[in-house]
Amino acid sequence: MNCPFCDTPMEEGTITGDGHAIKWVSDDRKPGRLFRKRVPMTASWPEIQHDAFFCPDCKKVIVDVADLVKDKDY
Repeated sequence: MNCPFCDTPMEEGTITGDGHAIKWVSDDRKPGRLFRKRVPMTASWPEIQHDAFFCPDCKKVIVDVADLVKDKDY
C-alpha cells in the first residue's frame, strides 16, 4: 500500500496494545520483540492487535477498521 499523503510505499505491521502502551510494530520477523521496529503511540491502552500500515516518510499510521465498526456505531 502506498501512503495516501506522499505516495511512499508503506510498511505493513500491527497496532498492538499490551496494557501499557499502544504501538505500531513492523511485520519484519527479526528475532525478539526488542529488535522489531516500533512506534509508540500512547501511554496506556487495553490489550489489542490489529493490522496497520506505517509511512516511514510522513510518520503516519493507517488502520483499516472496517471489520471492527458496525453500522449501528454511526
